[in-house]
Amino acid sequence: MSEGRDEESGDEPVPGEEWPEQTQREAIDEALSELRSLPTLKRYRVTGAAGFVVLFLGMMLLRGLHENHIKPILPYVVWYFDGLGLARTWGMFAHPNTELPVYVYGVTKDETEIRLSPPLEGGFATRIRDQRMRKVRSHMANKDQRGRWGADLSQYFCRLSAERGVPLRFVRITEIKRMAEGKGEMLLQTRCKG
Repeated sequence: MSEGRDEESGDEPVPGEEWPEQTQREAIDEALSELRSLPTLKRYRVTGAAGFVVLFLGMMLLRGLHENHIKPILPYVVWYFDGLGLARTWGMFAHPNTELPVYVYGVTKDETEIRLSPPLEGGFATRIRDQRMRKVRSHMANKDQRGRWGADLSQYFCRLSAERGVPLRFVRITEIKRMAEGKGEMLLQTRCKG
């Protein structure tokens, strides 16, 4: 007896024997025949849902490309990106923002300024650890978010620096203005307690 299913007789495989692997073409043909066997209304619903998923995933991946690559087609898809706002919510597919302009500095008792976040060393492990703090720092550019929990963020850096043996007088959250030749604007300054 041959291994697997006997196609002509429709027999089930003998226990201990495996079904033969289905090729990709056979799987597609089977799925299409199942789709064709559905009632018309259900077929349109399944096709519409599958089309929306493909459109949604395609647009998210397209939005993740660098702007230089999508400039030619941007006029045709901007309604989806910015009009509906659906592609913006999936930042995990987006091009990584390498120039976050918000930095956190500490000022010691002898007026030395130390960069606290992002850390000066830029290894892979450091970037992984700093990923959450990067998101928090990005919110500090928003005045409402900064007012809501900017002082708590500053006190966190005060405590962390004190634990590391470098007590600080102030923590400053600064936004670097790239177009103004690297000059920064202080967004918030918090005095460290104790």
